[in-house]
Amino acid sequence: MEFLSHISLLILASVSVVLAVLISLGGLAVFHHYVDKEQLRESHDVAGFVYAVVGVIYAVLLAFVVVVVWEQFRNADQTAEDEAMHLSNVRQLARVFPDSISKAITTDVQDYAKSVIEREWPAMAERHADPATYAIAKRMWNTFYSFRPAPAEQPYYNEALRELTSFNNARRLRIIGMNGTLPKIMWTMLLGGGFICVAFTYLFATPRPLTQYLITGLLAAMIVVTLFLIAEMNHPYEGGMSLTPDGFEFVLHGPASVK
Repeated sequence: MEFLSHISLLILASVSVVLAVLISLGGLAVFHHYVDKEQLRESHDVAGFVYAVVGVIYAVLLAFVVVVVWEQFRNADQTAEDEAMHLSNVRQLARVFPDSISKAITTDVQDYAKSVIEREWPAMAERHADPATYAIAKRMWNTFYSFRPAPAEQPYYNEALRELTSFNNARRLRIIGMNGTLPKIMWTMLLGGGFICVAFTYLFATPRPLTQYLITGLLAAMIVVTLFLIAEMNHPYEGGMSLTPDGFEFVLHGPASVK
């Protein structure tokens, strides 16, 4: 699946929609070739009632999943921004410490932000963390462990530790969130429900075949576009809608990076 991340989102979505429409229309043509259309028309009332129930159930499920993955997508972005913010706060608080410690922490912060941008962000697109970036985070903790602040520096040290802990928590949440949260059983329900909704249109026979082909094709296209959107948002660090490390860019190149 790695090669898919290098394909334009628009192209990938368009190809997916075209294939889904062609398959659904092909299935409709084959089904109506072997089934008596008059018999289908006789059951329109019953089929229409059942289809309305099935359609509502699937629409509610689809809307619920879209809202959930959108919230998770936004939370992933906020988590990464929070991580960068806490990292920047650590650097700011460390400036009251002796020069040797302040420079070491500043260097650790700069190295970490650079490593996230250049190494870990691309690694998350392949759904794994970067050991070298994690090693820099551990080095930053070791710098704090080895430092014994003076009484006047103690409040700043305590606050820096709180920011460092918040940074560590945000990093953990970012790593956990890269694999997506939608379970396989939910994907089975979404795909199966979409197939049932499209297949249900085969049970109707309109006087003009073109009308039915348009209805079936448009329904298939709408379902595939929605499922494609869900798939993209479910993995926030890969694909055409992937998040960008703007917060870490600001840590590395923003005004606060200059002492």
